[in-house]
Amino acid sequence: MRMKIWDKLKRVAAFLLAVIVLAGTIEMPSFAASTNQKRVIISFEGLTIGQGFYIEPKVYTYKQINDILEANGYETYSDDDITVAAATVAALLEEGVDFGFTGDMSSFYLSKVQGWDKGYLNVPQVLFDGMDKQGFDLNDYLEDESGDGYLGEFDYSFMAGWMITVNDEMLPVGTGQYLLSEDHTSEPEFQDLGDDLVIRWQFTLYGYGTDLGYSSEWSGPALFERATNKVELYRRYALCEDANKKKLVKNIMLELAPDEDDVEESIDYLPPAPAFNPDNTSSSNPVNTGSTPRTAQDVSSKINTVMASMATNVTAPAFGTNAGEWTVLTLARGEHFEQGNAYFEDYYNRIVETVKTTAASVNLNGALHKSKSTENARLIMALSSIGKDARNVGGVNLVKAYEENGIKWIKKQGINGPVFALIALNTAGYEVDELVVNDCLDFILSKQLSDGGWSLAGTKGDPDITSMTLQALSFYKDRDDVKTAAEKGITCLQNLQADNGNFSYGGDPNVESTSQVVVALTAWGINPDTDERFIKNGKSPIDVILSFYTEDSKYGAGFKHVQSGAWNDMATDQATYALVAYDRFLKGKTSLYDMKDAITLGAATDEIGVIFSVPEKIENTKGTKFNAIINLTGWDKEPNYRLMDCIIKVPDSVDVKEVKIGEEVKGGTLNYNLEQEAGKLRVVYFDPENGEPITFKSENFPKEFLNVSFELNKDISLEELNELEIALSGMSFKVDADSENEENTFIVDTSKTVMKVSLVEGLSFACITLYTGDGVDLIPEGDGFSAIRVTGVKEGAKITFIENEDKKTELLYNEEISKKIGVSTYLVAMDMETVADYLRNQKYTIDETKNAPIVTIGDLNKDGLINAQDALKIVNLWLRKTEVTGSDMIIAANVNADSRINTYDALGIVDYFVKNLECSVVNRAAILKRSYANGQ
Repeated sequence: MRMKIWDKLKRVAAFLLAVIVLAGTIEMPSFAASTNQKRVIISFEGLTIGQGFYIEPKVYTYKQINDILEANGYETYSDDDITVAAATVAALLEEGVDFGFTGDMSSFYLSKVQGWDKGYLNVPQVLFDGMDKQGFDLNDYLEDESGDGYLGEFDYSFMAGWMITVNDEMLPVGTGQYLLSEDHTSEPEFQDLGDDLVIRWQFTLYGYGTDLGYSSEWSGPALFERATNKVELYRRYALCEDANKKKLVKNIMLELAPDEDDVEESIDYLPPAPAFNPDNTSSSNPVNTGSTPRTAQDVSSKINTVMASMATNVTAPAFGTNAGEWTVLTLARGEHFEQGNAYFEDYYNRIVETVKTTAASVNLNGALHKSKSTENARLIMALSSIGKDARNVGGVNLVKAYEENGIKWIKKQGINGPVFALIALNTAGYEVDELVVNDCLDFILSKQLSDGGWSLAGTKGDPDITSMTLQALSFYKDRDDVKTAAEKGITCLQNLQADNGNFSYGGDPNVESTSQVVVALTAWGINPDTDERFIKNGKSPIDVILSFYTEDSKYGAGFKHVQSGAWNDMATDQATYALVAYDRFLKGKTSLYDMKDAITLGAATDEIGVIFSVPEKIENTKGTKFNAIINLTGWDKEPNYRLMDCIIKVPDSVDVKEVKIGEEVKGGTLNYNLEQEAGKLRVVYFDPENGEPITFKSENFPKEFLNVSFELNKDISLEELNELEIALSGMSFKVDADSENEENTFIVDTSKTVMKVSLVEGLSFACITLYTGDGVDLIPEGDGFSAIRVTGVKEGAKITFIENEDKKTELLYNEEISKKIGVSTYLVAMDMETVADYLRNQKYTIDETKNAPIVTIGDLNKDGLINAQDALKIVNLWLRKTEVTGSDMIIAANVNADSRINTYDALGIVDYFVKNLECSVVNRAAILKRSYANGQ
């Protein structure tokens, strides 16, 4: 199993690789008649890992490509519209290999191919040499293959994946947008081969193409100078019919970085490419667009077209109303992507980080905003749609916020709060205290107006709020009071509809109002396209939505807000998910917001989860110490667990020096023993005298439960062993002695706790981001603060980053974090990219004869004590009675790592010296995953 420490970087790598091939706007085939053809030569290569060709350069005509596609159920293309994606899929289909990809034919990205990996890694020396010249060791970036039978993203390296060139040029747009018929000769690196196109799919191992001889601003300089005339060699090789000649030049073909002269000699040895005669090669197959002709009641084709544009426009959805949750929900409920698709997984990974930071900042029982409960609701809806449990998002329970904060918090936004609370809670059947649900329903029903509708303000119902309210009430159809209210609400909508079928809210008719009506009607089992109550002068709400459809040159297919307007992102989201709701209704699927078809809830996630953390790197010498930290992400106090036992897998080269229970854990004594031969550390925590339950001093999680101190018992040769594997192989909490009752024991999921510690000689760096300022309460927006773990230096030695003689930054040593991790840790007011630049370019000095300046979290006045004076100083900072004197003050003051300096930090300091609670930033620095190592 790979190191968890790479996970965040892998997500970044997946995004960067996707950017290369998915850039641009989708343009659907027009199928205009043409004879504008080229000869297509395509290959698939693993030269960077020493595995040669998987498919040697092979020639295809347009007709052959279309014939293969048609035979396998794919759409066919006109000569003008055939793309690199079409050629790629045809070549793979002809070979009969199983391959994986993201997107569709208009946004195709090859992610993996089954059976190609030959099981060995033989990286050409030129890549090691190139890395060495740039001051890095390629070995630091190599790892074991996943063993899943595929060769693709992240195999052998967190930067690995498939990249593509056409006539030696990296594609400037996605494979589904790169038209073979277009003239690309004016593009910078494109080699003009007349009527021939040489398509090379190459497996990249490092630098997102720098190991293929390409440079860019974001990937860095190329590791070698590539032979740009190699594409001519590929062309002649593919077209040559003399097997003996091909055999004699193949060794040059297999070289990743051949000499230019050797390539030229090989080219001269092969016969010139014969002229291409396109006569009689055009496909006569009937064109198949892959979509069903639209009828009055079938909107599936329109949905698919718009969703394709949405996915292209929003490549990296994030937390928010625009380019965020509504887009994700639409693509999920419209089944544009399957569950588990990288698009959704990458979004979720970004959300986890956002939620952890935001929830900690708000500090209100999992709320993401002090007064906007709809922030939680919107995110719960999106997460449920992609099969993610909103009760545990990076250790944060978004659902619990409703129960803990109650109706007072929920209704701060007026009726919007309770409406979206009920929709969100019902998406997956999340259980909360019945009082919360009843309070929401009572509030909603009490706000119904005399015309049967609902509104944010005023005495008349409006279509938007009335429809949203009906959507929420649809989950409570068995209640008589709800049914009565809903009947009046539906009648209100009927009366609000204009004679031309439109709905309007506060002005001109708009697509959003009509969209909400459609979602509401389908939720109540009413067909908005055929029910006579909603057909006005032959126009239904579905007809109205479709009348707002537009195609924009930049954004593609979508919807306008008003008829006189242009493409609009909010209008596109709402109109599309309304059509999805209608399409699901026609097909007998669950309603838009009934997502129990997408998610099945397991046990409540306030039960126990675990984060197992180890340092990224340690020195390989005897006596080197380091720590492993076990954090719990939640705690179910109801069962009154009385005993914890666990087993930690320990390598034979490591001794256990000490095991400590977390400072906030109460209710027992600790016992442990290392079985050296078996490599098992057994740990038990319980109260042997009184049998008291295990408890915690506070309820903020994640929280340290165990800290294990290790020490290398010998020098380790890096040639024999370059990493240690340490794993939490089992952990359980027990209530009583009845082993027959399964409910008496909670088994912690430890499947993702196999960790690896890299062994290094001498100096090494690893960096994580502690937090980034959001522009609120003294820390400027975008300012990054990082923790840097350093091996191979004297503890607390002075380290200075040097930009020039006038700009030098001394890293601040932090003893508390260093002791907790077991590796020297420095703090600095810089983002990861800046730190990476200093490390990458070796713009630093280390002076082991001098001590680094020390920063102590919470000690603002630097008197060696953390007390009430420091808490008052934070209050004065927040009141603006005291000025920030430097970044060291910010680091010392932001004790809860929430990207702000405010009164929460004052309470954090009080909890430190009164309740003996650890400052949150210390534990955060210990358990966060590495973001950069050695400046990469």
